[in-house]
Amino acid sequence: MNRSESSFVGTWKDKGRRAKVLGTLLSLLLAATVLEASAYLAVRTLSRGDARSLFYWPPVIGAERYAEYLTVRDPRLGWPAPRDLGGQRYDAAGSRPIPAFPHVGEECVSLYGNSFTYSPDVDDAHAWSNVLSQQLGCRVANFGVGGYGTDQAYLRFESNETDQAPVTILGFFVRDVLRNVSQYVQFEFINTPTGFKPRFVVDGDRLQLIQLPRVEAVDFPTFAVAPERFLKHETFLPGSRLGPAVVRFPFTLVLLRLATSERVLARMRGRPNWSDFLTPGHSSQGLEVTRGIMRKFADLCRTRGKRCLVVVFPAPSSYDYERKTGRSLTQHLTYALARDGIDSLDLTPGIARYLGARPYEDLLAQRQGHHNEEGDHVVATLVHEHMVRHGLLSVAAGQ
Repeated sequence: MNRSESSFVGTWKDKGRRAKVLGTLLSLLLAATVLEASAYLAVRTLSRGDARSLFYWPPVIGAERYAEYLTVRDPRLGWPAPRDLGGQRYDAAGSRPIPAFPHVGEECVSLYGNSFTYSPDVDDAHAWSNVLSQQLGCRVANFGVGGYGTDQAYLRFESNETDQAPVTILGFFVRDVLRNVSQYVQFEFINTPTGFKPRFVVDGDRLQLIQLPRVEAVDFPTFAVAPERFLKHETFLPGSRLGPAVVRFPFTLVLLRLATSERVLARMRGRPNWSDFLTPGHSSQGLEVTRGIMRKFADLCRTRGKRCLVVVFPAPSSYDYERKTGRSLTQHLTYALARDGIDSLDLTPGIARYLGARPYEDLLAQRQGHHNEEGDHVVATLVHEHMVRHGLLSVAAGQ
């Protein structure tokens, strides 16, 4: 083979190798494009379904409305606004209206907690606070507020110095552990752009109160895209290990991050995605913070000469898990409360006895998953029975 022929063959082989490499690259590019397009469609589908809370959607609110929120909000608790007291949802004392005993004053029991304490899916007459009032024969003031963490419920009790009820109940819904380590409920509930709240953090052997964040109206657009600049004590910052995923390119990495996130892995193991937050030593310190708040509640009760009770409300996921496995997801908390000498009532066993083979959904309203009229009646009855067994009935009656 002469030189010219050898050169031609070499050139042909080089072109063949280049074509092969190019073909491989194009194939990889096509595969990556298909993978990324599929990931994008998966993210869109998930973010519009039941998993939408796993994604961060920057809050949107008009400047005028946000400025009004800053003006009217409760300066310590966030909500409800003081102007809402004395209306249809809260009477002049800040309690939910109690039809059986409508007059403020001489309450025998007071309640604090979130929406499971307030009972938003039933009318005033069928709320468990009113049913318990009828069972006790005296007024049960209901200071529950939808969306509250245990921290806000405690702080509302602390600031309500006019509450003279001899018995006070703190309601704890199991998912409240997530709110107890958060400063902004938008990360848990979509469409709550004004959901700023105070929280407690563990500081050595005590709790430190982190006041309600203040994000000025002029700063809100920046906050919406970079909340980490404003929330220094937030567990669920978007893009963090425990926070929602930020929806952005590359979407394949968004799905990969979700697949390996702690809360998704918990669900894959058949456990509610909040359950690890109620285990000792969790990075969020959810159990330690929640236990600390309940200690402060009990201490304040003793200072004010009250008898107090913590009532633990299950979620459908925890109820079904415990019925299936026989293992309590709140055992670390209830054991800790017992060691601290704090009276508590876990509603799950009593609800299970009442329902028998019936599903927990029979006690839930369709709209938000809170208790329906039957469910609230069961709650009131279980609380009443506990009060009888533990001598709280005579305390409430002033005997």
